Amino acid sequence: MHDPEDRSFFGHPRGLGYIAFTEAWERFSYYGMQSLLVLYMVHRLLHPGHIEHIAGFVPFRHLLEIVYRGPLAVQPLASAIFGLYTGLVYLTPIAGGLLADRVLGRTRTITIGALLMAASQFLVA
Repeated sequence: MHDPEDRSFFGHPRGLGYIAFTEAWERFSYYGMQSLLVLYMVHRLLHPGHIEHIAGFVPFRHLLEIVYRGPLAVQPLASAIFGLYTGLVYLTPIAGGLLADRVLGRTRTITIGALLMAASQFLVA
């Protein structure tokens, strides 16, 4: 029998829609960045005349060249940065979980995470 006071969605908890929407937006963001990041770096960002104006890039490039044992051309440099980005996407949630459990709490962490995701999407656009 259907209970009119039941606010569940097809038997699922009420908050499931918010979680699904957030996860879908996060995946949209990740795959959008994945498809465009290397192309943007190779064709625009890492060219002479532009790369010199990126704050902190010289020590960052030097660190990558130490790790990869030698100077990196534009394509390998872009691929190394993309690999670092991809690795951090999957490693930072561990730190976020520890921060949420030990310091900030669930609600504050979710709010901060949502604001950071929205701000990063705005900056990318």
